[in-house]
Amino acid sequence: MKIHIAPLPSHVQSILAAALILRLLVLCGGVSDTSSRLLEPDSKDYVSLAANLTDTGRYERDGAPEVFRAPGYPAFLAALRVATDSPIFPCAVQIIFDVAACFLVWRIARARYPHGATAALLLQAFSAVSVVYATKVLSDSIYAFFVVLLIAVLADMDDAQRERGYPAAVAAGLVIAIMTYLRAITLIYLYLPLAYLVARKRFREAGVTVAIVILCVAPWYIRNSRVADYPHFSTVASINLYRYNACLLLARNNAVSFQQQQRAIDGELGRFHSDVDAAAFARNAGRDAIAGQPLRYVLLHLKADVNNMLPAAGELVKMFGLRIGGNDTLSVLHSHGLIAGVRTYVHGNWSIFILLLPATALLFVSYGLAATGCVSLIWQRRMGLFEIFLVLSLAYFLLVPGGASHPRFRVPAAPFIALLAGIGWQWLSDKQYRFRRKIGPLTPTTAEVALDE
Repeated sequence: MKIHIAPLPSHVQSILAAALILRLLVLCGGVSDTSSRLLEPDSKDYVSLAANLTDTGRYERDGAPEVFRAPGYPAFLAALRVATDSPIFPCAVQIIFDVAACFLVWRIARARYPHGATAALLLQAFSAVSVVYATKVLSDSIYAFFVVLLIAVLADMDDAQRERGYPAAVAAGLVIAIMTYLRAITLIYLYLPLAYLVARKRFREAGVTVAIVILCVAPWYIRNSRVADYPHFSTVASINLYRYNACLLLARNNAVSFQQQQRAIDGELGRFHSDVDAAAFARNAGRDAIAGQPLRYVLLHLKADVNNMLPAAGELVKMFGLRIGGNDTLSVLHSHGLIAGVRTYVHGNWSIFILLLPATALLFVSYGLAATGCVSLIWQRRMGLFEIFLVLSLAYFLLVPGGASHPRFRVPAAPFIALLAGIGWQWLSDKQYRFRRKIGPLTPTTAEVALDE
């Protein structure tokens, strides 16, 4: 039996090709100074862990078992180190994953919101935050790909008959497990896709998905329990609870900057000889601080989450060596106004500001269309379970970071924004189509009537 694979529409091929070329151009900009443009502070940890994996076969840091960073991304880097240890190679592979994520966004949108599929693809393909972090040695773009793949699997499971849903359930479990090994925050997020399956009355498929996740993730719990006496997946949640989230509250209470308070916390955590002991202290100290002022903490947490929504165009131009940003930008903005703040941000080089405008404008267009999509779903009473899943997933990825908030953490949220924006575009285009059909062709007679009115 021959399997017929329909070719992609020419405009989709063109957009995907443009997305690939754009990311390769940005990577070329970073090649001239890989240490400062392709590598971030977190990158050095990942690279070091990957080197230990390939050189010693052990996942450790400074001779101690690593229990802070999930092993997925270091394992990815370790596999690529067989070919070369240059940071350029993993970035090139990540670009392929990122363009594949663009294709999946289009595929999901085409199946459910066909008139908005091209808009969703364009917004994902030219999202500055997705472009720039696909070209850095960080887990963001790989993680985002598997997030979109999970959406695609769940969408396909909706269309599958009951007896054909089990392979998709297995695939969903494997994807969630991979996401967990890439980022431990998935352990909280996995309840959303499971709740979605239960709401769809796919109880057996949900059970299969849970079983696959447990089978895949349990070995890491066992490993941590045996080598570090830590029967959990990662210490990252405990450390970040104190070092980032409680830090917001403590900095406000102590009338110091966030950076000053974080340095004090780092000093406290530095007294411990193991990550496990530090995590236990951080978990208790963070909970105690937040429990004392929960409402104030929630307000500070939500205020910090705004940073996730900020433009990433500045990081994009940094990849080409342009000087931008500064520690005093916010203070100048508050003290002397918007113009002075922007001048400080671009260091007086207004040509950089002009370069940033298209990407920044596209970002706010995507926000506007996504909001329009949500409104249209409510207005037309079409907010189905799949759409609720999209909105809740977007809220999760945007609201969880808190004190750690940064445009970088919008990368896994970008596909949800693009899909909701596609819905918004479809609604607007459908309304325009209906309006044109309603008024009919603009004949001289109707034109005169329109002018008279």
